[in-house]
Amino acid sequence: MSPLTYLNFDLTFESNTDGYTVRATSSVAGEARAAFVFPFNELELENFLLRPMHALWRMAGV
Repeated sequence: MSPLTYLNFDLTFESNTDGYTVRATSSVAGEARAAFVFPFNELELENFLLRPMHALWRMAGV
C-alpha cells in the first residue's frame, strides 16, 4: 500500500445577511467559494459540541 499524500488548504467562514459563505484558499487546486445556510440553531450546535466533552468527563470521573 502506498503512503497517503495530503494536500493542505485553508477555509474561511463569513456570515452575511443570507447565511454564510465559505472560501477555500491556499489550495493547489485554486480557490473556491460557496454560500450555505447553517443547518443548526445555537442550542443544537452547543449540544453537538458538548456531547463528546461530557463523555470524556464521565470517563475521567469528573
